[in-house]
Amino acid sequence: MQPLVLNTTPRNTISYFIDGKSIYPKIIEMIKSASKSVYVEVFLFYNDESGNGIIDALIEKADAGLDVRVLVSEKGTEFNKSTAIYKKFKEHNIKFVPTFPLPKLVKDFWKLFEWTSEPKEEREDEDKGESLRLNLDESIQTKISQKSKAIKDRLYKQCEKDKTRDSNSFLMKLQHGKILRSLTFYDHRKIIIVDNEKAFMGGMNFGNDYLFQGAASELGYFHDIGIWVEGDAVKDVLMMYLQIWQLFSGETATFSLPKKESLQSDSKEVSLTTLSSFPRKFPNEIRKSYFNAVMNAKDYIYIINLYLTDSGLLHELKEARKRGVDVHLVSTFIPTPGIKSWFVRQLYKGYFYLIFHKEKLQDHGVHLHHYTKYNVHAKVGMVDNNWVTIGSSNLDYSSLRNAMEINVSLTDSEFIKTLKKNLFDIDFKESGTLDKKLPFFKRIYYFICYCTFMVAEKYFI
Repeated sequence: MQPLVLNTTPRNTISYFIDGKSIYPKIIEMIKSASKSVYVEVFLFYNDESGNGIIDALIEKADAGLDVRVLVSEKGTEFNKSTAIYKKFKEHNIKFVPTFPLPKLVKDFWKLFEWTSEPKEEREDEDKGESLRLNLDESIQTKISQKSKAIKDRLYKQCEKDKTRDSNSFLMKLQHGKILRSLTFYDHRKIIIVDNEKAFMGGMNFGNDYLFQGAASELGYFHDIGIWVEGDAVKDVLMMYLQIWQLFSGETATFSLPKKESLQSDSKEVSLTTLSSFPRKFPNEIRKSYFNAVMNAKDYIYIINLYLTDSGLLHELKEARKRGVDVHLVSTFIPTPGIKSWFVRQLYKGYFYLIFHKEKLQDHGVHLHHYTKYNVHAKVGMVDNNWVTIGSSNLDYSSLRNAMEINVSLTDSEFIKTLKKNLFDIDFKESGTLDKKLPFFKRIYYFICYCTFMVAEKYFI
């Protein structure tokens, strides 16, 4: 079977919401509007005011008998120590499946590879409509698990030989087998689908730092964007969601799409292209879309992203400057004072060194805007008033090669001009400038941080 290919859909409506103060109310409103189903997919799901607000809304719908499903990254949940949310899901009949589960003990290690369990009993919706029966994308499964299967076989033989499954022995074999990359695959998507008719996507995770509903952590609040989509594109998003649900749950089920009603007469219809990425699946649709837009840019290129470290894309941005294109990048290039984590600060300093000293973007005339109001977390690219993409994907090695991501792109000039005015024009005013001159010894130190950053994003992030 060939990988899922998503086409441009012509009849959609789309709106955007900037920062958590506007994103969170829209998420709650969307969930509360559900009458049949709510499907959620997220990387970080915090056990705090914002996260619990969303959980409460999901519980209300699950208790009312709706089909509520949650795909949550176990890597992200373990990272923020919010596994208590699993208990809430179980208590209220919310179906949840952790993506890319992390093994704690050797007995749990095998779960990482057991993604092809026997299909569960099929489920049929009462609603009549277009039926979607999804089969596991064999190419995706193969790319994700082919290396893991070989290591699994070797570990079985080692366990039989040593007659032990001690965790230290496992770690030694793990390093010897060089499968760190297979352990770093992760699901970075953020999706909410209601009644198979409406979808909410973007870069926001479910926590105070992203949705502004309580006190922020030491990282501070994040500058983010969410998009509301209705129309034909929701079918593509739904198919992507169900494909991943099947991949990690082993459940083969038949879902139905309600017959699509006509859009409201006062709604402007736009064409949307849904872009996806999977670990080690090339070419990456999101990366390819960026490249095509940047290489054909004539007037300007605006990008806001937390990490932009893809060497090929950075090269094309410099080439665009040589053609006279106005290039602006918005990010949080250096760590905020509140970040106490040594490792996180090294990542930021490595990023700083990459942008200023390795790639020398400013020497080529690229405008770098250091956004200081919040930490940048939005992921938006815009070119020449005729192309924009919004979604979950950063532009680094980790997102473009190790993660499952989702973006949408469109070419509607009216939407792009409005977003440019309300996002980029304001961000430029609220951003500061950075001094790229560093003392010699500080440059050496930042170079070490850069090496740490590159190793971290390739093998651990």
